[in-house]
Amino acid sequence: MKGRRLRGVIARVNDRLSLPVVMAERSLAFATVLAVFAALTQWIVWLNRDLPEPDPFVGPPRSDYTLADFTLASFDEGGKLALTVVAPRLAKHPQLDSLEIDAPRMKLRDANGEDWDARSASGWVRGDGKEVRLQGAVEIVHPPTARRGPVKIEAERLTAFVDTSTLASDTAVTIVQPGSILRGTGLQADLKQKRFTLLNQVTARYEKQ
Repeated sequence: MKGRRLRGVIARVNDRLSLPVVMAERSLAFATVLAVFAALTQWIVWLNRDLPEPDPFVGPPRSDYTLADFTLASFDEGGKLALTVVAPRLAKHPQLDSLEIDAPRMKLRDANGEDWDARSASGWVRGDGKEVRLQGAVEIVHPPTARRGPVKIEAERLTAFVDTSTLASDTAVTIVQPGSILRGTGLQADLKQKRFTLLNQVTARYEKQ
């Protein structure tokens, strides 16, 4: 009898505990589903987040300013005109204080006060105006004078030192003067003295006037 009563009590206890245990299990499962759903929601939000814009100052420095269809005049230390530039576009470098120029048309004034007309696909001018680098289909021409005929220098790349009236190039160069055409690689030129030296692989062709 006592055994039957004990089993009856245990059964009643189990019946009373069965509902809370089931509810607890359901609550745990529901909480797990909510946690998974929240994690998925956060992941989707992270994928669709707005990425920060790149720092505008990262990369090559921007130019201080640009000019379009401009004319630039540079003077030497004595106040005399040394260089004139006409071009469709100019950009000033913010750190090097140099100028990048598209399709420049220049007048280089030598120590005798005579102008040499220069043109190229692109140009670079040092901040003090004493050095000019021309690149791409470079052509420098001295107009004819009463004492001598015109002189034309052609090269792919050429540097002009305005303060000393000298030119230098390490590319193929052609010098055309009345009665002669000189070709070679590398050039050293003194515009004041009208002296031109081709450094390597020099050839010459002379024509009767």
